[in-house]
Amino acid sequence: MTPTATSTAEDPTETVAATSEPPPPTDTPDADELKYPAPALLEPPDDRPVSWQSTVIFEWSSVGALGGDEYYHVHLERRPTTEGEQWYGDYVYTKETSFLTETSFLSPFHPPADRGPATVYWWVRVVRKTGEDESGKPVGVDIGQHSEERTLVLEPKPD
Repeated sequence: MTPTATSTAEDPTETVAATSEPPPPTDTPDADELKYPAPALLEPPDDRPVSWQSTVIFEWSSVGALGGDEYYHVHLERRPTTEGEQWYGDYVYTKETSFLTETSFLSPFHPPADRGPATVYWWVRVVRKTGEDESGKPVGVDIGQHSEERTLVLEPKPD
């Protein structure tokens, strides 16, 4: 089953709203204290082009059975390439080893037409959910190593 993003705590997949600046670092244990290895990213390959209003399926290898409060954290971010451009990022928590992005999830990552294509970075790690922030977004601490980082190339939004 491929999860979709939802905002309900009962669902094993949780999505959070993006912010205009990178999130603060989490309290990450030393590598030798981490419970899980890095998931191996399977799909999509590096530099995959993504057209406007399309979906993308992210897939990675399992690191083993996850505990009740443990999730894969799938992170995407568009980093600024010019002065005045804002950072944009979003993430989901899921129990699955794949995540199907809906067009509404990817839409904010597409840059305006006058900026040209944008590079979006993505990676996966395992976290232990420790609660929610004041907006209801899930928060957690890293308990697994970060996967490699891959990129998507998103075409701009049409005028």
